[in-house]
Amino acid sequence: MKYLVINPYHNASHGIANYIKNLKSIVNDIDLISFDNKKNLSPIEFREEVLKYVTTKFGYDDVIIEAPEAKASTLLLPAKYNVHIRLHCPLAVAQKYDGQTPNQQEYSNELRVINKAKLVSSPSYALVKEIGNELKSTQVTYYKNPIDIGDSEKNVDKQYDLVFMGRFQELKGTSHINKILENLPENYNVLLFGAKSETLKISPKVKCKVYKKGQVLGNARFDLIRKSKCLMMPSNFENCSMVILESLACHVPVVTWDVGGNKEIAPPSIIKCAKLGDYNDYSRKIVSFIENPPSSNDFTSAIDCINKDFSTGITHLINEIAQKTIIPYLGMNNEKLHIYEPTRNDQTITEINKLRVFGIAYSNEHIEELWGPVISYLGYEYRYVSRQPLGHHTVFKHEPFQIEKKWFCHFDWIKDPARLINQIKNYRPNFILFHNGAHPIYAHVLKSLKQLKIPIIYSELGWFPQKDHIYFDKWGVNGLSYLASQTTEQLCGRTFVHEKEYIELKGDYALIVTQLENDTNLIVNSPRFKNNETFIKHVVDKISDKTDVIIKPHPLDKYKERYEKFASERVRVEINTDTNTLLKNAHSVIGINSTVLLQALEFDVNIYSYGHSILDNKNIAINCISDDIDSLWSNKLKGSREIRNSVIENLKLRQINLLDIREKIKPSDISLIPLVENNIFDFTHIIDINLKPTQHPISLTKIDHVQLTFPTGSKKSKKLKKLIKKPKLFFNDMLKNLFNHKNKVMHKR
Repeated sequence: MKYLVINPYHNASHGIANYIKNLKSIVNDIDLISFDNKKNLSPIEFREEVLKYVTTKFGYDDVIIEAPEAKASTLLLPAKYNVHIRLHCPLAVAQKYDGQTPNQQEYSNELRVINKAKLVSSPSYALVKEIGNELKSTQVTYYKNPIDIGDSEKNVDKQYDLVFMGRFQELKGTSHINKILENLPENYNVLLFGAKSETLKISPKVKCKVYKKGQVLGNARFDLIRKSKCLMMPSNFENCSMVILESLACHVPVVTWDVGGNKEIAPPSIIKCAKLGDYNDYSRKIVSFIENPPSSNDFTSAIDCINKDFSTGITHLINEIAQKTIIPYLGMNNEKLHIYEPTRNDQTITEINKLRVFGIAYSNEHIEELWGPVISYLGYEYRYVSRQPLGHHTVFKHEPFQIEKKWFCHFDWIKDPARLINQIKNYRPNFILFHNGAHPIYAHVLKSLKQLKIPIIYSELGWFPQKDHIYFDKWGVNGLSYLASQTTEQLCGRTFVHEKEYIELKGDYALIVTQLENDTNLIVNSPRFKNNETFIKHVVDKISDKTDVIIKPHPLDKYKERYEKFASERVRVEINTDTNTLLKNAHSVIGINSTVLLQALEFDVNIYSYGHSILDNKNIAINCISDDIDSLWSNKLKGSREIRNSVIENLKLRQINLLDIREKIKPSDISLIPLVENNIFDFTHIIDINLKPTQHPISLTKIDHVQLTFPTGSKKSKKLKKLIKKPKLFFNDMLKNLFNHKNKVMHKR
């Protein structure tokens, strides 16, 4: 039986092409051939080529076809073919971590080929967790990608202390590079190479020597890695990074963020992972490897384990097809070996640079009650824009924080985004503040803001309690936040011993909590329900008739009486009893994405969530987005008390008490990280020398050159060109025109 590998990319340096090259080198006892997209056809055209090639050359039982999910190349093949989809990284995942809007049509095609395949395999457990909601009925086999680059132990002189190899894009973590390098000793030599590496502006705070080589292809890239003492891989997400595998094969240790499948590849003796955003820890781990390099045996042993895992996995997969029995193989996973060291007392933010912040608020209270105290505490310069004037609205009982009126501007930036963009370009802030940001009404403004490539930091009310607290996030809020993407281990910075702790639920009823219907938790983060009544009816119908139910409307809901229609012998609506009392006597709480669901972590109740939220990926709530609640119902507590308490503790560390910070009481360092470390200093990419006339004041002191422009083809444009190119002719014509005009006037008289 032939083993056909399909490569939808024409670029030989692509990660999938490199995987296929290693696959051919490692597998000797399999009759392997490949079919590449050498003509660089579009995905639709290449699918037709694959269909024609496969159906012409092979019968159903003649071949096993391996293809990546990327580009959905096997979409048109008849279902009887033995198709094996090897997960690399779905487009939507890559676009998400690259700061782009996911292409839902392409993602849908990728999911279709995954669900249609006979077999699915992944080189990491992390990727399957990332897209787990889409793979409910899919059994996945796990084994690492192979690695073979020839002479692994080739001895070369170490010219560089640190190397970065990869495409210079957000997904690969290029925005982290300067912040990592700023912490390295000045005597270090650092090499950056990859497509567009020469475009990276090095921060003036970087003291070490940095060399940039652009794109390097073929085996020459391995020679550059070998000349380095350590490789940094600061990607925002990786499945099973070929760069990491290639670096280990070159006997060069790697420092990465604790994201994706990085920890699974090898033990911490040759891979060290830092918590995403902790630049001090990342830099310390680099220095540790440079000063104390691993032994050659550490690399040899790891490479042997990786290739053995691949060989065992693919052999098992082929046997599955031959025997027509699907028994997934669960391969190696080094994640449990990576344990974070306790945080040292000196790991504090002791010195904060004075930055410029531009805050964009839908309403004034976001500025006066939420941002003002924090930005003042940090000593940052600010400019604020709001759709409402100062003092228009208040949320909390305490007095609004005083804002310098000369740095505040009141206008409707949703209707006039051009004015907003001009103000930002003129002020050149180090970062932008935006409250919530999830509502569709902001979409067109945020699209323009993101084109400026200035970091945007989002804010939202806290959780424990929500009142008088705020948190900041570099991705978004609630289900769109960076916090939501973190696992429990990543959030808490520790691993948990998963004991078989059994806590039986003892409450009297299930508590249903509702949302305000103009809330983004319903509009954006709730894929199943867009109004409370449909949601309540679904839950009441699905849970057992023996379960009593209490409906707790949102306290700000003006139409609470509409829920009385659900009242019955087992269902009642409760308006006056406080939420804590209701949670204390419940066995379950059911909601879409209410803060109450986080509050419920403090009680021994099961949490059933119908929306995307900060609870995602934490394994402490039961997700009902894809499956009905009756099939997920349990009388055993989801998540141990140890894990729940740790999540609560670490979320509290990430929120800022607005009353305390007014009194100059220092919040936790980790709560300030988005405001301290997500900024830029280079604004050359937004300087617009072709400014158009505007009704708003523009400071020309920061602009080197201003060029006046007129519409192409206008009389003014032609005269201006004549003035510049032929000034003598211009003035002769002007005098001639004045003389003719004077004669015409005299003639009329």
